Amino acid sequence: MAPGAKGKQGRGRRLTGEKKLVIISKWEDQKIKKAHLAREFRVSEACIRQIIRNKEDIKRRLGTICESIRKKQRRISAGRFPEVETALFEWLTACRMKQMIVPRCMLLFKAKQIAKDIGADGFKGSAGWLSNFQIRKGIVSAALHGEGGEVDKNDPILLQKLKELEEFICDYDYEHIYNMDETGLFYRVVPRYTTLLPSENVNTIRGKKERKDRITVAVCCNAIGSHKIDLFLIGKPKEPACIKTVRGKVWPIPYTHQKNAWMDSSTFAMWFDDVFSHPYDYEQGGQFCYYWTTRRRIPKNLLG
Repeated sequence: MAPGAKGKQGRGRRLTGEKKLVIISKWEDQKIKKAHLAREFRVSEACIRQIIRNKEDIKRRLGTICESIRKKQRRISAGRFPEVETALFEWLTACRMKQMIVPRCMLLFKAKQIAKDIGADGFKGSAGWLSNFQIRKGIVSAALHGEGGEVDKNDPILLQKLKELEEFICDYDYEHIYNMDETGLFYRVVPRYTTLLPSENVNTIRGKKERKDRITVAVCCNAIGSHKIDLFLIGKPKEPACIKTVRGKVWPIPYTHQKNAWMDSSTFAMWFDDVFSHPYDYEQGGQFCYYWTTRRRIPKNLLG
């Protein structure tokens, strides 16, 4: 009996799905004897014979399983409705290729729709089936952060514009190349995590409705980080009530108002003229360029 194998049936060393496929491949292609395979994978020769005997079923069953799952899981159950799972996975792949957001509820709804279309009798589409389907296919759920999904990095137009931008700024020193971006600040949102007393039940405690009050903050600095432009706030009210608490009613940082507290063409022009250009001309001197992606072109403004 090979090392690591147990005497009782069903108590021996368990192999991952990937190792089972390797055993089948070595036996079919390299004609390695079963005894040698048993010693190599530290299992009994009876285990190898069982794998070879069920090789067609194993290849069919593991062929629909994600490779990462085959490598780490030892017991992988095959789905009762492979046609539904194959069609659902193809649909999900097409959606994610288009950067579409697909929550679990939509995935479950589509699975039931596919089962109805192909006539898969007995398919219930429960939450447990969906969890097992995700395990078999290596699908995970995640919270999406940021705006990176808005950009197709393989877009030929984007790549051409980036090449033009690189050629345009190559004549400037890094300290004279600036980047500006805006971000939303939800200034009334409270933390989602809290500390509970021993008398409080974590299963029954509930939070409060999140406040959506928002302002936009524009930030800017040069490529080497040696010159940071003052923050620029964009809010909805023309004169916020909190300004009355400031001596002389002067904001400590530049502020302007816009209907939706967004950065549009007029607020960008105000930022460029009053916040960026003015202090740069008088304090830094020299030439600079800017690239306004909203217009999708490179305006060749050179100020000396």
